[in-house]
Amino acid sequence: MWDNTIVVFTTDNGGPTTTGDGVGARNWPLRGGKHSIFEGGVRGTALIRAPKLKEKNSLYPHLMHGADWLPTLCDAVGIPTNGTKPLDGVSQWTGLLHPSSSKPSRTQLVIGNSTNYCGDDCGFGIRVGEWKYMRGGGGKPDTWYPPVNETLRTCQGSCNTTAGWCFPNDDITSLKVASPDECCAQCLVNSKCEVWTYRTKVDAAQVNCYIKRDQGEKPEHDSECVSGWPAGKPAPPVPPPPAAGTLYNISADPTEHNDQAASNPDTVKQLDAMVSTVLETFKGATNDPSCPFPKAGWPSTPQGKIMEPWC
Repeated sequence: MWDNTIVVFTTDNGGPTTTGDGVGARNWPLRGGKHSIFEGGVRGTALIRAPKLKEKNSLYPHLMHGADWLPTLCDAVGIPTNGTKPLDGVSQWTGLLHPSSSKPSRTQLVIGNSTNYCGDDCGFGIRVGEWKYMRGGGGKPDTWYPPVNETLRTCQGSCNTTAGWCFPNDDITSLKVASPDECCAQCLVNSKCEVWTYRTKVDAAQVNCYIKRDQGEKPEHDSECVSGWPAGKPAPPVPPPPAAGTLYNISADPTEHNDQAASNPDTVKQLDAMVSTVLETFKGATNDPSCPFPKAGWPSTPQGKIMEPWC
């Protein structure tokens, strides 16, 4: 049986951190978690074992959506999908057979919540190649949750450095330093420092590093700032998304620290138009009216409430 069996281990989303069904999961170093469309919420770990796979212990480098598993597994066992209702997924089987030499089966996918009517907290996104664009916010949770009981040795990890944010007010001190890393280091040696901000464009004689005693107000978007906060301290509230949306280069910045929207307006315009096209035929998720959901709440068992039937 083992020699004729395909085993897939995967997930439907990133770990739940603090929202809804949060159980203290960590998606470090990715941002966010379940219920958000940041990478920590939508990037899932998966593995596959199959007799026909020739490149053992290999890493699949291409973009894949959960909807791709159905046509992929059908292709693997020789079941045709022609004649079915239209599928959102594409087969990735050829790529899985030859991960080091195959071309991508898909170069884009839509990332979004089940509704587009929740204001700044959640919106729709699209991934095209290395670019990920989000119209509106990415949902909650929207920050970074360090791993528990792990020493973070680098300044990037120790200070959760984020480009494009400025923390206002509540300076403990300010000084002239050579780089954001040095500003980070100044925060780490100051026991009262909660957050820091480094300004990238100042006159040579001006101070550029601001050590702050608390998070104060929400950080502000500013392309001339780099900010951070020490690992192990609560993450600050994130600023509301810019009206133009946010843009991340996921290949170079998988942790979504550096919003590239301001410096790539043509890419933002192109991807925003693609989102608009998708939303022209979008329908929010609804319960099947023919499914006999209980009217008096979900049934209870000794282990807790359950959802049934699954229609």
